[in-house]
Amino acid sequence: MKHVVYFLLFLSSIVYGQVGINTSSPQGALDITSDNLGLVLPRVTSLEDVTNNQAGLAEDGTIVYDVSRAKTCFRVANVWICIANDGTVAVTTTSLVDPNAEKSTQPKKKEDQPETRNEMAVLEKEQH
Repeated sequence: MKHVVYFLLFLSSIVYGQVGINTSSPQGALDITSDNLGLVLPRVTSLEDVTNNQAGLAEDGTIVYDVSRAKTCFRVANVWICIANDGTVAVTTTSLVDPNAEKSTQPKKKEDQPETRNEMAVLEKEQH
């Protein structure tokens, strides 16, 4: 009987993977609902000290507030990117050319070429 209870508890945690805070019907992996409260990110004194896995490294997608820089920072491709105090983000570009690709003098057919998209997010500082 104990095994059945443990199995049902384990199964229910797998089946319902969404978490809701102040909501009984979360609309995403984490759904926080509030009329008058904001989200406070974890505060760190140094980005170098942020670890959230067993290897002692910060995972891509980690978001923290660095108090020494007074900036919100997020990790992408093993690099910390911080949002400037004026609400801007430095945008870097990555080459779309693969140096290991086969060299050819024949142009590819249009249907063989990957679709390219240029996107840019604009962050604006809220005026009080």
